[in-house]
Amino acid sequence: MVKKTTKSNTRIKTTKKKTSTRKKQAQKEENSFGITLLIIGGLILLIYFASNIEANVEVSIESGKNAKQEEVVDQKIIISGKTYASKKAAMEQLQFLPQSRLTEEEIKFVESY
Repeated sequence: MVKKTTKSNTRIKTTKKKTSTRKKQAQKEENSFGITLLIIGGLILLIYFASNIEANVEVSIESGKNAKQEEVVDQKIIISGKTYASKKAAMEQLQFLPQSRLTEEEIKFVESY
């Protein structure tokens, strides 16, 4: 018996790849345009709200014999249920205590003093 022989034709297929660089650039331009619009809108809102704010300040100066000087007197202060004679006295007592023993209110007072 004789075997059949078959020939196969080999073909070279070529594919062309299309590049789309223009689309990517267009997207970047659209994104920057959108950001620019947001910035402009934000500035317009800022100017609008800032122009509606009014500040009224009245200053009066008294001179002569009737002028009185007012002194701010340290009064008693209560922090976390403990009463102190003044802010200075409270600070002197609380500043050397470790933070682990202080309450949140005492820590805020020490940090703000």
